[in-house]
Amino acid sequence: MFEIKVQDSFDACHFLVNTNTQCDNLHGHRWTVWVTFRSDELSSKGWVINFTLVKKWLKEVLQDFDHNVLNYFLDQPTAENLCYVVFRHLHFRLYDYNGNSDMQIILKKVEIAETPGNTASYSCSDINVRKESLRRGRRKFWKSEGSEKTRKKIGKASKDRWVDPNKREEMTGKILEANKDPEQRRRKSERMKLNNPMKNRRNVEKMIASLRKTQKLSPNREEQKVIEFMKENKLSFLFVGDGSYIVDGKIPDFINKSMRVVVEYNSRFWHSDDNPWYNTSDDSEDRRKFFEARGYKFYIIWSDEFETSKEKIIRDLRALLE
Repeated sequence: MFEIKVQDSFDACHFLVNTNTQCDNLHGHRWTVWVTFRSDELSSKGWVINFTLVKKWLKEVLQDFDHNVLNYFLDQPTAENLCYVVFRHLHFRLYDYNGNSDMQIILKKVEIAETPGNTASYSCSDINVRKESLRRGRRKFWKSEGSEKTRKKIGKASKDRWVDPNKREEMTGKILEANKDPEQRRRKSERMKLNNPMKNRRNVEKMIASLRKTQKLSPNREEQKVIEFMKENKLSFLFVGDGSYIVDGKIPDFINKSMRVVVEYNSRFWHSDDNPWYNTSDDSEDRRKFFEARGYKFYIIWSDEFETSKEKIIRDLRALLE
């Protein structure tokens, strides 16, 4: 790993807003700026990037601030916010530079000292700044009133794509492929740890309400067969696969509440570790442990066994109800 670091400085005044400190008064500093660039390898010329070039970039960014009032550029011109602004300006110059060369230089860090003993820094070397800027812009747009028509238009387009079986297959494939990336899974996990929406009870209730709404298509054709089977054989199990009964966030297919027995109906296609068409897995043992840990007896009816072993299923279920 190779790194280079360049330095420049400028003189400017500023004042902060509502900090209740002396910094709320207009005052000046001689600001010192350091910028660090990083690369895994050297160019054919034996350097990461030309010192003269990056010093030129830095001077162009700082020249507007020099002998000026920073409040003209930033609502709250702290050293931290200034680092972010300088970083963005330099990043876009570096983005164009990388696009025209075989090198992939990374802008590692911007550091700014407003006094010799006080230094702030900003870095996001693992973030695509261009994509992140677009994402933040979209987030701001989605919150605006003018986005309502666009949201409806995009929503309709998404539904139309999903109706088309070929496009739906393509979309599903892309999602599954993206989820195989261990780095992407790690980042998702880290984001969830920092900002897990499930910690908010209102979000959980909203999700459950939405889930119940989507489950109105239940029971499906296979589940309907099992419901009729239960009635014909006088097995007192209630179908709750539509979300009408939830056990700590999980929805069983059938339940006898008084005897605390849960029955799941599993298709081999959707609960298999070696499905060649979809990224599925056999989670039956995990669900067994989940319900048994909460005091329920647990029984699985597999789709293929349901057609060939109905007498055994009847005996097993009656035994659980005794």
